[in-house]
Amino acid sequence: MVFLIIFCSVGAAVLAQYCNKKLTGTEPVEEILIKMFFGCAFLSWIMALFLFQFNFNFYAAAIGFIGFLAMWSFTGGIKIGLTQTILLVPATSIVAVLLSSIFLAEWRFFDPRSLDGFLLLISSIGILGSTIFFATSRQQELTIRRQWVALAVPYVLISGLVSFLIKYFAVQQMSPTSFLVSWYSGAFLGSLLPFLIKGKWGIKIARDKLFLYLFSILATFVAMAASFWALILAPAALVLPLHSFLFVAGTVLVALFVFHEGKSFGWWERAGFATGLLSSILLLIGGYW
Repeated sequence: MVFLIIFCSVGAAVLAQYCNKKLTGTEPVEEILIKMFFGCAFLSWIMALFLFQFNFNFYAAAIGFIGFLAMWSFTGGIKIGLTQTILLVPATSIVAVLLSSIFLAEWRFFDPRSLDGFLLLISSIGILGSTIFFATSRQQELTIRRQWVALAVPYVLISGLVSFLIKYFAVQQMSPTSFLVSWYSGAFLGSLLPFLIKGKWGIKIARDKLFLYLFSILATFVAMAASFWALILAPAALVLPLHSFLFVAGTVLVALFVFHEGKSFGWWERAGFATGLLSSILLLIGGYW
């Protein structure tokens, strides 16, 4: 059951990434995020009203604030490059798993005296090392490289914290509806505020982009909901390695063969990609040994 839910989440997330990348070539990223998060927030509120499952409290406010922060890292990631940003996903899962190990007593999965624990430690080092390959790439312009490095650290930390909070609130038996309402409401408000500060008020959706937006909204919503459900059923140390590996593999294939981002890859970037992919496989083996 857990495997099916994870596959559903990954498939939806890859589809959402495809739609987002297609949209960024035609419209400003800020407007895309406003429309996408509004749609997700709208769906979550409809679900909450239909199921009567939303309670506003400190935890809900905290989730909304984290959603606001994660929105900024998501924006920057799309701008820099799909393949390079997606490679950071396993690193975010490492942060989440480490936090779960400390605060939710899942540390036993990282015992170096066992083979699976040793593999988890080695793969963590390899995944973090792969980000260094990209950060020091000679194939990128200096300004782009600096932007990517500046975005990599907050992206990893914030996204890792978000993944941990998903698991934490799943353990606390917070309803998926309450989590989704808080998360997407915060993300929507966070995306809308900078837009209003700039004095912009009008937002339109081109008719030929309507279905692309609908797919993006539905896919994003389903991906988050399925992730929360999977983390209710299984430990983060087991769910996140598989999820991150499948997500990286699926999205990188889309980036390479649909958007042709691999054409700009030199041997340095290819080494970073190979290191990250192999480390993701080790992470998968260590988590499900």
